[in-house]
Amino acid sequence: MAGKDSILTQINIFTPIYPLQISLNIFQFCINEFYQVVTLVNYS
Repeated sequence: MAGKDSILTQINIFTPIYPLQISLNIFQFCINEFYQVVTLVNYS
């Protein structure tokens, strides 16, 4: 998780464009949701 946070911090530093940050946040949220679903399916 720390690695992902540092990567997101670097992305935020290099993307001052606000709509692009929103898109990245939505993309990250979708990846997290997808990862949780995959994890639940694998361990169910």
